[in-house]
Amino acid sequence: MTRRDFRDPRLLLLSTALSLALLALVAPRASVKRASFDVLVVVDITGSMNTRDYSAAGRAIGRLGVRQDGGFRK
Repeated sequence: MTRRDFRDPRLLLLSTALSLALLALVAPRASVKRASFDVLVVVDITGSMNTRDYSAAGRAIGRLGVRQDGGFRK
């Protein structure tokens, strides 16, 4: 019959982890209020967006390409 050693580091780590997990489940939740934003971005990817009617750096570029490159900067 083997005797268990309660000073085994693995047992100590396991019991510490279980204790902290139990504490996290029992402890009250802290509510934090901060500014948040809801953003919805819609990009049309149909064939009309591939029309090369813009130019950038002297070359023709499609509308979707303008969006992918970051758009026009003002």
